[in-house]
Amino acid sequence: MTAVRTCLVLLILPVVATSTTPNVAAPPPRDWSAYPMEPGRFDGTWQSLDAYECPEWFRDAKFDIVSKNGNLLLNLPLHPEGTLDEKEIAFLAAMGRWMAVNGEGIYGTRPWVVSGEGPAKGGGGHFNEAATRFTARDFRFTSKGETQLFAFFMKWPADRRLNVRAVAKNAQVGGVIEQVELLGHDGPLSFTHTDTGLAVQLPDTPPCEHAWALRISGQRLCSFLPQKTTDTIGLLDLKPKHYAE
Repeated sequence: MTAVRTCLVLLILPVVATSTTPNVAAPPPRDWSAYPMEPGRFDGTWQSLDAYECPEWFRDAKFDIVSKNGNLLLNLPLHPEGTLDEKEIAFLAAMGRWMAVNGEGIYGTRPWVVSGEGPAKGGGGHFNEAATRFTARDFRFTSKGETQLFAFFMKWPADRRLNVRAVAKNAQVGGVIEQVELLGHDGPLSFTHTDTGLAVQLPDTPPCEHAWALRISGQRLCSFLPQKTTDTIGLLDLKPKHYAE
C-alpha cells in the first residue's frame, strides 16, 4: 500500500455568532461529488503535494484576515511517520521570524473602525487565494482598546514616507496621536498629524523582510472618522456610525 500525504490548506474562519433553532428538520444529505474542488489547488482527492504557500503570501493574508475580525487555520501535511519535510520547516521558521517582530499587532487585538485603506482589493469567489497586489498606500488595521492602533503596510516606500489617511484630523474627531513606532525598530518615529492624514518617516532599514506594522499610540483612537474615497470602497466598514460622509 502506497502512503500518501494531504495537501496544504489555508481556511478563513469568520467570527460569527451562532444560535440554535428548535424543531427544524435536518437538511437532506448532499452529494458533494457534484461540487469538485478548485482546479490547481485541490482536486477532491488525497494526494502528495510538494507546492506550499509562500511565507510572504501567508503574512499578507494573515493580517488582512485579522483586520476583518477573521481567523486563519493553517493545515500542514505530514509524512506517514508524522514528520514535517524541509520545506514545511522552512515555512514555519520564516513565519516565526515574522511573528516575532509583528505578533504584537496580531495577538490580543480587535478590529478597528475600518479594516484598511488603499487601492488594492482582493478578488471574490470561493477559495480565491490569489495574491493581492499591495502598494505602499495600502494599510490594514488592528487595535487594542482606545490607546493603540496598528497599521500594517505591505510595501516599503522608496522615499521611506507613509501617509495614513484614515486617522486624518477632523473637527469632529477627539482622537489624539502621541507616538508612532515601527514594530521591530528601536525608538519612536518622526511624524506629522494633519487634516490630510498621519505622515510618518520610516527608518533606513526595514526590521524584517516582508510586511511591517506601525504602532500608533494615543487617546480615543477609535473616534477617528475615515473619509469615504475610491480607495476605501470594497473594504470592510466595521463601525458604520463612525464613517464621515
